[in-house]
Amino acid sequence: MIKKILLFPIKVAYRLLAALHFVNPTVIVLIDGGICSQMYQYLMGYYLKAKYGQSVEYNTVWYDVDGRDANGSGVRNFDLLKIFPHLDFTQAGMEKCKWYNRLFPYYGYSKEHFHDEWWRVTPPMTLLGYFDSPNDVYAPFNQVFVFKPEDVLDERNLEIYNNIPENSVAVHVRRGDLSEYRRDYGYPVTEQYYTNAIKHFYDIDPATQFYFFSDGMDYVRNTLLPSLPFAINSVVVENGDAKGYYDLVLISRCRHQITSKGSLGKYGALLSSSYEGKTVIVSSDDSRISMLTAVGLKPLSM
Repeated sequence: MIKKILLFPIKVAYRLLAALHFVNPTVIVLIDGGICSQMYQYLMGYYLKAKYGQSVEYNTVWYDVDGRDANGSGVRNFDLLKIFPHLDFTQAGMEKCKWYNRLFPYYGYSKEHFHDEWWRVTPPMTLLGYFDSPNDVYAPFNQVFVFKPEDVLDERNLEIYNNIPENSVAVHVRRGDLSEYRRDYGYPVTEQYYTNAIKHFYDIDPATQFYFFSDGMDYVRNTLLPSLPFAINSVVVENGDAKGYYDLVLISRCRHQITSKGSLGKYGALLSSSYEGKTVIVSSDDSRISMLTAVGLKPLSM
């Protein structure tokens, strides 16, 4: 309470300076997490600029002070501009981020804010945390996020990319912090889910090439693949946490996707150059399918 009282005159003074056009108030969007979180948070800012004409900057300080997954084990780097260097990305200065965090924080559902309609905020404001979004946030996805694989991938991954055939399926197996129950994600998908999803494509074409991407390759090799009751053509792609954005690019190259509770498989599907004839399989209890339906995809639940 004392802190709020002390900050109140500073907040009033800043708003007065903004009204007099001595300062340019902005919406600062916190960027954190893995590559999919970075893309989503960039889309939030893009949405505010494109639809409401807001001035937007981004805060990437999290990668200097944390840079880990929810378990504190998986590495998270700021990779957004490594894939999409053309993005209109203005980074807010550290001091500006500190003062905005103190004076104008917006957390969505909290004691101060009883709704999650972040798109209705007006500057000055800083968006902190994760939020639900209107579906049209995802509508321009593969127009905003355009990349050249030869500019992104190393030699080994570019060779994989160029040799992925038409009858290909990306299988994303999220482990790490989603290998156990999480309130915001639910329970992890099971081996039976993957068996059913893989069988769906195998029954259509036994020659289908399956590409496995995971932050838990021991699980894929020692548990998941041996649990399959039939033999498949498979490639296990191992890039590790630090190069997860390579996986995203390769997933997007595959014709179809089998997703986990994480976002990488879904974002890979969204990043595809064409959605025509694409099948994206999701778990029946996955709450994050709106990002797929927003662009006209009709995910298959299992």
